[in-house]
Amino acid sequence: MKWKIIFCLVFSANIYPVAVNALQCAALADSLFVYNNYYDAITEYERCIFQQGDSIDRSAVENNISLCYYGLGNNASALQHMQMAISFCENDSVADARTLQLGLMNIFLKKYDQSEFIFKRVRLTTQYSYVKYYASLFLAWGYFLNQNKNKALAEMDSIKVNYGDETNGSTLNLLKEQMKVDLKSETTAKILSYIIPGLGQLYVKDYANSANAILLNAFFLYFIIDSICSKEYTDLLAQVAVFQTYYRGNTYRAADMAINYNDKVIASRENIIPLIYKLLQPANTP
Repeated sequence: MKWKIIFCLVFSANIYPVAVNALQCAALADSLFVYNNYYDAITEYERCIFQQGDSIDRSAVENNISLCYYGLGNNASALQHMQMAISFCENDSVADARTLQLGLMNIFLKKYDQSEFIFKRVRLTTQYSYVKYYASLFLAWGYFLNQNKNKALAEMDSIKVNYGDETNGSTLNLLKEQMKVDLKSETTAKILSYIIPGLGQLYVKDYANSANAILLNAFFLYFIIDSICSKEYTDLLAQVAVFQTYYRGNTYRAADMAINYNDKVIASRENIIPLIYKLLQPANTP
């Protein structure tokens, strides 16, 4: 749900007016859309289609209906109406921009193969260099989100060469920095903590908890060894029981920390997509 809200908020900033003349139903539909009242917005947009016919920008209406369905979680209808928005376009540059939207929507829905096909096709068929650039950029990021890092890096390297005049250096650097951050293995974190308590936390870059685990376990081991040397076996049993409980808990916490680390990395990767899309403004359109 978080992604649906983010996605629709990004697009609401660039909502297309559905008619040249300020038709009342169109204005109401646009207002409902901006305030995330998607059910009622769809009703009003469909009313526009029924009542106004050829006097409205049908492509813009279908575009906004698509985004409403996406906000409602009806992904099949969202994709269908975005394809209709493209088919009703009379302007090539607008059609290409909406094709990029369709590809992004497939990325958000984790349909990476479909998004790859869309971006490659529009890059091949468009006459606009900025569309080729964004198609390549989104294609690279789709590869990366699909855990295909080598393809993503290769695509990123080709962007500067092929689309140098269109390239936003800060955007490329931001993406490349994200690609350098690898996900952490839960299993590796647990194994490292089994070997030496605290190593699992160090592996997931939780340095404070790593130092805490190492010091506490060293503290317990000191008293265990001291009890053995002093032959205080009653104390030894109690110390071993406490140490064993903490030792096992430490391994499970390391695995949980790996999960939390990965969640944060994935969230930061996904949050970049709306930032990139904000660059795709109508001002870029010839």
